[in-house]
Amino acid sequence: MAPYLSEKWTEAEEAALRPHFTNLSGPAFAVVNLPTAVTAALFARSARSPHSVRRLFLKEFAAELVPGATGQRDADPGVEPTSGYDRVFYDFGSDDVAALAPLHLVVEQVSLLGADALARNGYCTSLDPAGAPVAYESRMGGRYRYHREPELLSSKLGTRYVGEMDQLFEVYASLLPTMEEHLRTALPRASGASDFDHLEAIRRTTLGALRGLLPAGATTNVALSVTAAGLEPLLVDLASAELPEVRGLAQLLAQEARKVVPELLRRFDDPERGGHAVAHRSDARAALRVVAANVTPTIDLRSEIAGDVVLLDSDPDAEVKLVASVLTPVTGQPEHRVLERVRTLSSDERLAILAAGVGERRARWHRPGISLEAVVYRFEVISDYATFLAIQSRAGTDVERQDLGPGHGYEMADEVADAGLGEAYEDAMALSADLYDLLAPEMPHLASYAVAQAHRVRYRVMLRGTGLVRVLERHSALCSGGERRVLTEMHRLISSDAGHHAIAALMRFGGDPGSVSGTAVGAKSGGSVVAGPS
Repeated sequence: MAPYLSEKWTEAEEAALRPHFTNLSGPAFAVVNLPTAVTAALFARSARSPHSVRRLFLKEFAAELVPGATGQRDADPGVEPTSGYDRVFYDFGSDDVAALAPLHLVVEQVSLLGADALARNGYCTSLDPAGAPVAYESRMGGRYRYHREPELLSSKLGTRYVGEMDQLFEVYASLLPTMEEHLRTALPRASGASDFDHLEAIRRTTLGALRGLLPAGATTNVALSVTAAGLEPLLVDLASAELPEVRGLAQLLAQEARKVVPELLRRFDDPERGGHAVAHRSDARAALRVVAANVTPTIDLRSEIAGDVVLLDSDPDAEVKLVASVLTPVTGQPEHRVLERVRTLSSDERLAILAAGVGERRARWHRPGISLEAVVYRFEVISDYATFLAIQSRAGTDVERQDLGPGHGYEMADEVADAGLGEAYEDAMALSADLYDLLAPEMPHLASYAVAQAHRVRYRVMLRGTGLVRVLERHSALCSGGERRVLTEMHRLISSDAGHHAIAALMRFGGDPGSVSGTAVGAKSGGSVVAGPS
C-alpha cells in the first residue's frame, strides 16, 4: 500500500475519537457506537469536506453527542463470536442473519480508481467526493494528493511519474483563480440568490469545469455502508482485483471489520472458501483477457460506437408489460389476461393508466411503485471519466466500464475556453496522455493513474424500474453538465428510439430534456472538445 499520511491527535481528541473509530492512525476504519442519523450525516458531510472523516467528526459532530447516551464503549473491544451466531452463519451457511448486521466503514486517501472499484461492486452504498465540489490545490504533508503506488515509485519511471503528476496538479491550481475571476462576471446570479449563494455557485462551477485536469490517481475519502451479508463478496471482489491498491483495500477493510464483526470474516479468511473464491475471480478475469485478445487482435473498436450515447437494448413490449404490471394487482385477474386487454388499448389510454398508477408526483422523491421494475434499458456511453464516476454513483452495480486510457480523446467545459484557458487545458491533456503512453508498456495495470478525468471512457449502463426514474431525473440542474448531457440523451432515446413515450413522461422532474448546458461535445452541440485520441 502507498504510505498513509496520518494525523496527530491531542489526548482530548483521542478520548473523543476512540469510542467511535476502530483505529486512529490508519487509512481504513469502522465507525461504531454512533446514532444512525449521526453516522449518515457524518458520511454525507464528508463527501463535500476537505477534512478527514475523523477530523470532521471532531469539528462538527463530537460536541453534540451526550457522553454515555448511546452506550459508548471502546471501539476495539476484541469481541469474540458467540457460538450460536457462529454456528448459524458459518456452519449452516445462513446468510439471512448477516443481512441484519450493518457495518459502517471508511477508507481515506484512496485513489479515484480505488473509489471506483468500491462503488462498482454492488454490495455496499458509498459516498465519495468524486463529483462533489472539493478543491485539490492544497497539499497534504507537502505533497499533492494523488496515489503513489510503491511498485511504480520504485521503478525507473517513478521520478517521471511524480514530476508529471505534480505538473498536472500545478496547472489545475494555477487555473483556479483565473476561472473563478472569469465566472464572477460571466455566471448570472440566480433569482433571489444571496451573495453567499452566488459565490458558492461560482466556486462549484469553477471546480466542476477544471476537475477534468485532475488524474484518476487523485485521492479521496470513501465512506461505505455495507450489510454483513455483503461484506464477504465485497472483500472477494476487492481481493481479486488487478490493481495492487484495491487488493490492499480488501486487507485493510477486513482488518477493521474483524474488530466489529469477527465471526463474519471466518469464511473469507478460510483458504477453502474465501481463498478459492478470490482465486476463481482473478483467474477468470485473466483468462477472459486472453480470449478477448485472441478474438479481437486487430480491430480498433474505438470507432464502432454510433454516438456518445446509444440505446443497446430495450423490450418493444415494455410499455404494454408495464401497464399490465400496474393493473394486475388491483384486477384479481391473471396477468396474461390483463396483458391481452392492454394490447388493445391506445397509447393515450395506456398513459392514462400509468398516470393513475403513479399518482400526482409533486417532487422527485415521490417514486413510482415497484411495478416499474418490469422495465429495463441497456445503454452504451462514451463520456469523460468524471461523468462516468458521477453516473456510477447513481446507478451502482449496473455500470461497467472498459479500461481507462486517453484513446477516446477528452472533453472540455465551455467555461474553460470562454475564460481563455483552452490552450493550457489542452497542454495538460497532452501531458496526461504522454505519461500514460510511457507507463502502459511497462506497467499496464498502473498506467491509468495518470489519465486525466477529462479523458473519455466507454461504459455500459443498465437501468431498470424505480432506479431508472431516480437516475434519469438527474438531468436537472442538480448534476454537472457532462452528466446532464448523458442522462438527457438517455431520456430522449427512451422516448424516440424505443418509442416508449409514456415511460419517458414518468420522468418529469429533470427540467426540459431538450435543454443541455455545461459541457459541450463535438460540433453537434457547438462546444469545445478534442474528440480524437490526444
